Amino acid sequence: MYFGLSCCRKFLAKQIRQDGGYSDETGDIPMKWALRIIGAIAGALAVGLLVLIFMGMGTDADRMQGSMVIHRAPADVWPWLYEGDKLTQWVSWLKDVQRDPGPPQVGRTGIWTMQDANNGGMLMKINGTVEAVEPNRRFAMRLAASGGFSGTSEYRLVDLGGGSTRLETDARYHFDIWMARLFAPLIMAQARKKAVMDQEHLRALLEAGK
Repeated sequence: MYFGLSCCRKFLAKQIRQDGGYSDETGDIPMKWALRIIGAIAGALAVGLLVLIFMGMGTDADRMQGSMVIHRAPADVWPWLYEGDKLTQWVSWLKDVQRDPGPPQVGRTGIWTMQDANNGGMLMKINGTVEAVEPNRRFAMRLAASGGFSGTSEYRLVDLGGGSTRLETDARYHFDIWMARLFAPLIMAQARKKAVMDQEHLRALLEAGK
């Protein structure tokens, strides 16, 4: 670390001496060099913000899609998509699920309580309304967290035969806070990573015969 800083200092000293005005004895850096450094930092930040803005303007910037094969029949996977005691086993951060009793039906509602590990463990309530149901094939919900986000989440189960299922997921989210919308590409990247880990956990549970 010290060697790197020393080399950096020598490089700056050489450049500044060539610019006419550096004292090795005092270590003073002319104001114009300080302004150049500040300008470079500001420029890098501006470029980063522009990149985020353009990424956020992409057609699928707010979308998450995934697919994986689970070696269990669709009927075995189906209840793990909506039953509270099963959801809390594979969806990380999920602490509680309150939902209308019985199998899912269009119009029925539920509340997911999440403990947000990225926000100091703060509890977050997510309200869900069932939008589509095809038993053992398709399950879709509209989700909303007050002051946070709203969106849709859909699961499709494709019977591959031989006791195997392809689980396909498709979700879109809109963030209510402008700062979250600005950083949506980064937030969605982390959300995709979490979703993949959760679904891998689901597969492990199912294939272990849970």
